[in-house]
Amino acid sequence: MQPVDVLPLVTKVIAESKKNFLLNYLDENGFPHSSYMGFIHLNKNLSVLLTAKESSRKADDIKRHAGIELVFQSRDYKYIVKLFGKAIVAKSPNVFKKLAGAYPQMAAYYSPDGSDAVIVQLNTKVIEIEYLEEGQQWHSRKSYLIEENKLVEMDNPVVEGNVLPSGAVSTVEDGPAPAPKGDFDSVRRLITRNHGEMLVALVERNFDSFMKHVVKEFSSDDGMDFAGLKGMQAGIFTNMEMANAETNWGLRGFERNADGTVSCHYFLDIIPQKGEPASVKQKEVWMQIADDWCLLKIEKKSTSS
Repeated sequence: MQPVDVLPLVTKVIAESKKNFLLNYLDENGFPHSSYMGFIHLNKNLSVLLTAKESSRKADDIKRHAGIELVFQSRDYKYIVKLFGKAIVAKSPNVFKKLAGAYPQMAAYYSPDGSDAVIVQLNTKVIEIEYLEEGQQWHSRKSYLIEENKLVEMDNPVVEGNVLPSGAVSTVEDGPAPAPKGDFDSVRRLITRNHGEMLVALVERNFDSFMKHVVKEFSSDDGMDFAGLKGMQAGIFTNMEMANAETNWGLRGFERNADGTVSCHYFLDIIPQKGEPASVKQKEVWMQIADDWCLLKIEKKSTSS
């Protein structure tokens, strides 16, 4: 893939997933968080404008740790585009007014004058593209550095400064850590993608889609089976206004198991516009089914509200 091919591809993939993409950032303790976002404005120089509630934790976290990552996927999942760089968080009524005029859907999230909103501007420094070649099971990867308005292919996706590399857990003090490589990193990414699709299914109250990433042999420590899991999700999320809630979620501590499964720790924080916040923490076991990975078991689950 040549640099000349990158910009059209990036624009296409962002257009396909601009209403459903991931914002990855670090909290005050240096732990990674992911939030699904529903709005983005892409400028010609590949800088990006996002919006967030001024009172949200993500706005405070990005102010402290400016290095963020945005992740977009093509509809066929053949391409994954990631933008890395430093973000600026600021109040800007004039910018909000222009964005609200161009994107009417913002009215569902913010007050008419944007007094409760902040603008998050990402100055993109690195573009990473993962692409699925014909006949291959795992994505290949290329990274490009934006330098003097030109794209320069990089052998190493880690750059100096406060830019969070893909898959890294890092703090500003420690500097960026090398991105993991190899098939296990691809497994981790696939599980993370599937979990993201499960969360979108909950937002849309499409519980059949949620269960597509769960094996029929599913079990949990408290005796819940496949049908029980579906019923529990429907009971919790049918009446919850997830579309207007602030959600933070993530996966940590991926480990290979001797039987070929993969374990990880999942967390989900939900802050609705009305009602009490809720959080879920659980250890999960995933297993490979053909060329996909599905949820097999939930262990050590805890919830609070």
